[in-house]
Amino acid sequence: MCGKDKGSRGIFTGEQVRKLLAEHPELPIVFRICTETLCGEWRYEFMSSAYAEIGEVLDCYQNVEEELIFIDREEFKECVEENLPYGLTDDEIEAETTATLAEYEPYWKKCILVTVEN
Repeated sequence: MCGKDKGSRGIFTGEQVRKLLAEHPELPIVFRICTETLCGEWRYEFMSSAYAEIGEVLDCYQNVEEELIFIDREEFKECVEENLPYGLTDDEIEAETTATLAEYEPYWKKCILVTVEN
């Protein structure tokens, strides 16, 4: 049994998430979990820090970096540029990048982004 002097374990109250849900009930919720401090020994691990914000997610399968889910347009643009064939001119790089970004534009969705970490 916990004594009064044991302190909090950092239970996340969720006030920020509840506020955003009340203000934007139409938005999907996307969870981003920091895995840097996970030891992998347990099926579930307690995460002591969380925050929420209105963000965006690229909500589709993409072939730029297949293992990633993008929540940052600039990061996505950089990955597009890095995955272009070698030897293109600056104009060709700009044209290919612009075309790829336009192809994925309809799939960027506004969301409530909840980040959870230790």
